[in-house]
Amino acid sequence: MPTQVVVLQIDDSSDKTIVGQQTWDRANGGILVAPAGNAFPGSPAAGEIFWRSDQNILYRRNDTNTAWDALGAAPTGQAGGDLDGYYPNPEVIDLTIFGEQQGSILYFNGSNWVVLDPGPDGYVLTTHGTLMDPSWEEIADGGMILFGASSVAATTTTRYLIPGVASTLAPTVAVSMAAPRDGTLKNLFIRHNISAGNGNNIVYTVRINSVASSLSVTLASTGNQSSDIVNQINVNQGDLIDIEVTKALAIGATPNGIIASLEFV
Repeated sequence: MPTQVVVLQIDDSSDKTIVGQQTWDRANGGILVAPAGNAFPGSPAAGEIFWRSDQNILYRRNDTNTAWDALGAAPTGQAGGDLDGYYPNPEVIDLTIFGEQQGSILYFNGSNWVVLDPGPDGYVLTTHGTLMDPSWEEIADGGMILFGASSVAATTTTRYLIPGVASTLAPTVAVSMAAPRDGTLKNLFIRHNISAGNGNNIVYTVRINSVASSLSVTLASTGNQSSDIVNQINVNQGDLIDIEVTKALAIGATPNGIIASLEFV
């Protein structure tokens, strides 16, 4: 069946003048056949459509008959704004995100770039490994853990400091405390309040669940104090913490008033 031309009145002026027409192809399902060319017609009417062959874009004359509006055709040519290169495959060089504010964080949630709103004052941005979104987390309060003993004995017998400030001889059986939360132990400090002995070394080692860690201080029996500010260890809530005291050689006499402190963050 040949193309059927249907004439439409597209200007409802007082004299009912017919100023335009549209064409539909009945043989192909009634598709619209738009007028086309490389330049807009000279006397368009409001609502008129036109295909710009040079741009591959369909336009409609706006209702006030003052401009042509593009009707959703795929863009071509040089990209701009957040894009660089040429259509149909420009590259994203920037992102314009809506709803952001000062302090917002942009991250990829696995399918799209999204905004994480600013967190409360003092919170830190925390990542949780692959396949997990970041979040704002409250900084855990830091603190000190104390161990002590009145003495560690002059023999080579292994002993253990006691949680808290203790005034008794260090026992030969581990006395531990449970970590109250997840955190990090660091800055082990050992002090002999009253020095004694022959100068042989005493080794103080932090153990987690009865396993020696790298957090350790070696102090001569005649020394006053020393610390480990290099090593640190992570603990989980409920882990058992103790401080083991070893002496490769007898120390002759024992220091008094031994204090050990650990920073827990």
